[in-house]
Amino acid sequence: MPEQLNPKAQELAKQWDLNSTTTKQYIELMQRYFSTQGFSYTLTPDVTTSSHRIDQFLFEYKNGFCGHYASSVAVLLRSAGIPARLVSGYLGAEYNIQQGYFSVYQYDAHAWVEYFVPNEGWKRLDPTAWVSPGRLLGSLSEHQTLAGEFQQNLGLSLVAWQDFKAINWLRLRLEQLDYQWTRWVLNFDQDKQTSLLQTLFGNKGKQWAGALVVLVISLVLTILFFYVQRIVKVKEPTVIKRYRQLIGFCDKDLSALPPKRAIDELIRQYSEQREMLLQFYADFAANRYQGKSFGKNQNKHAKNLINSIKTKAKR
Repeated sequence: MPEQLNPKAQELAKQWDLNSTTTKQYIELMQRYFSTQGFSYTLTPDVTTSSHRIDQFLFEYKNGFCGHYASSVAVLLRSAGIPARLVSGYLGAEYNIQQGYFSVYQYDAHAWVEYFVPNEGWKRLDPTAWVSPGRLLGSLSEHQTLAGEFQQNLGLSLVAWQDFKAINWLRLRLEQLDYQWTRWVLNFDQDKQTSLLQTLFGNKGKQWAGALVVLVISLVLTILFFYVQRIVKVKEPTVIKRYRQLIGFCDKDLSALPPKRAIDELIRQYSEQREMLLQFYADFAANRYQGKSFGKNQNKHAKNLINSIKTKAKR
C-alpha cells in the first residue's frame, strides 16, 4: 500500500486492527462502519476531486456503486495486512422462457472483493450487501429503489420502456433475433463450416470457398480504400477544446498525462488559479465521466480561466 495515499483510511484500518484479533472480527468492524455511517448506493455518485479518493469516499461523499465499495474495502483490508483483490463479473440476468436462455447485460456488471485467510484460502466478500442488500437479489433493472436512476442512465433504450407490454414484447423479439444470430452465425464452428461447404461445393468445397473468400476480401478492401480517402470532419467537444488550450500553457508537454495529473501540473505552475483549475476539472470530469453537459456557464468559466492564464503566461 502506498503510504502517501488515503492516510485517513489507513489510520482507520490500523485502529480496527488494534481492536480485533481475527480477520472475522476486523470485517465485522468494517461492516458496522458502513452500516451506521450513512452510506448509500447510487448510480450517480459525487465526482471525486481529491487524489485521496478512498478517503473522500469514506469520510465525505459516502455514496457510490459496487466499484466504490469494493475498492474501498480492498484498501482497508490491505492496510491491515490482509491480502485482498478486486473481482469483477456480472450479477443478475433475464431468463427467456420461450428460448430457454439467460440474457446478461452490461448494466449487470458487478464488483466485489476476495480476501485471504491463512490455512483457509481465498474468501468472498461483497460490501455492497452492507448498504444495499436488494442489489444482490438480481439484475439492476429489477432494483425498485434505483428505478429512476437506472432508467436515467440507460438513455435511449427499450429496457427503459419495458413496463409497456407492446414495447417489451418488441424488445424480447429483437433479443431473440440477436440470440439466434449469436448461436447460428457467430458460433459457426469448423464442423458446421465443413458440412455446409460439402453440401454447396462437393469434395472441393474448401478450395472453392477459399477462392470466394479471397475475392470477397479483395472487394471489401477496395471499398474500404476509397471510403477512407474521403475527408471526414469530426467536431471536437467544447470541453476537450478548452482542455487542450489549458495544457498548452504549461512549460511541459502534458498531452500524454491523464487529465487529473495534467491539471495538477498546471496548478503547480499557476498556483493563483488553483480554485479555477479545480473547478474546471470538476466540470471536465462531470462531462467526460458522468455524461453531464458542459454548458454555457462552464464554458464561460473555462474561457475566463484561459484568459487569466494566458495573461500571466505573457509576463
